[in-house]
Amino acid sequence: MLFIALLLAYLSKYIIGAIVKPFTKKTKTIIDDLIIEAINAPIFAAIIAGGLWVGINRILTDAKIESIVNKIFIIIIFLLSAWQ
Repeated sequence: MLFIALLLAYLSKYIIGAIVKPFTKKTKTIIDDLIIEAINAPIFAAIIAGGLWVGINRILTDAKIESIVNKIFIIIIFLLSAWQ
């Protein structure tokens, strides 16, 4: 599952860098450039964190440990949303 998450994360990074960024460079304002720069890394990290969460939850069988892991990932998602 981590491999798929890494693949999706790098694919999103490529799409943002190679496809979306050229469109934002053509506009007169820089606000869209700044938004793309600001969301690139958090999206990459969120996709990897999501892949880790899915992979770990598929392995876990104990409900108590699964609850702890879910709480840890809620904190990770919260920190990713506060990035920059």
